Amino acid sequence: MSSLQGTTFRFAIIGIIVLAMMIPLFMVGGITHERQQYFDQTFRDIASSWGNTQHISGPFLVVPEIERYQVKNDAGEPAWRTRVYERIFLPSSLILDIQIDHQYRKRAIYEVPVYVSKLVISG
Repeated sequence: MSSLQGTTFRFAIIGIIVLAMMIPLFMVGGITHERQQYFDQTFRDIASSWGNTQHISGPFLVVPEIERYQVKNDAGEPAWRTRVYERIFLPSSLILDIQIDHQYRKRAIYEVPVYVSKLVISG
């Protein structure tokens, strides 16, 4: 066997070994992807049952107000119209006392952090 044929044969064997090693690598990648999808689904399920995103807004007072005004109709005679709108009053100061604790909810092999808070709001 000549030197060139021996080198070609060795490269062919190395190529076959590399291709054979890629099969388990793709299988592990597929399992990793599948587990990530299961985790994402579990995370969404727990988040939707726990309360999803929440927003806190300070206290405000909404006062409905009625305004009457006079306009002239098509005949030129005065007519009364009414407009209803709301005025919003915000507090001059707002004090929030928030205590946040985290807990873990477990489903199957997955653990998802959830948060519990105690609020005291004054304004």
